[in-house]
Amino acid sequence: MKNCSKCQKDKEDSEFYTRIRKSGLKLQSWCKVCVRTGKIEWRAANPERHKASERAGYLKRTYSLTLGKYNKILLSQDSKCPGCGKLPEKFDIDRDHITNKVRGLLCHCCNVTLGYAYDNPEILRNLAKYLESTK
Repeated sequence: MKNCSKCQKDKEDSEFYTRIRKSGLKLQSWCKVCVRTGKIEWRAANPERHKASERAGYLKRTYSLTLGKYNKILLSQDSKCPGCGKLPEKFDIDRDHITNKVRGLLCHCCNVTLGYAYDNPEILRNLAKYLESTK
């Protein structure tokens, strides 16, 4: 049995999350219910910070990209899509689907275009020739 420091109730050890410490596994001071309630309250009180935190976590998990590296890429492109030159509200992250290496940031239309062309420059060159020949 352990006492939750938030709700002050005695609860079974299974009602607490564990943390890894140098001295071994330790039970958190708040019970699982209080932890969940605290997270919900924090998210409601800090919606912008929560959104930024979620975005940073998504970039890291999905693309191994930090927010700093994302911003560096964005600045190197002058905040424009390198494909069409537009200033989109939101960028898609362009990556090599084999190596998963991030190549840059594109507007959604340009990113989808690359996808439909299977990232094959020859297909894109052929399409450009076709467009020019039909003028």
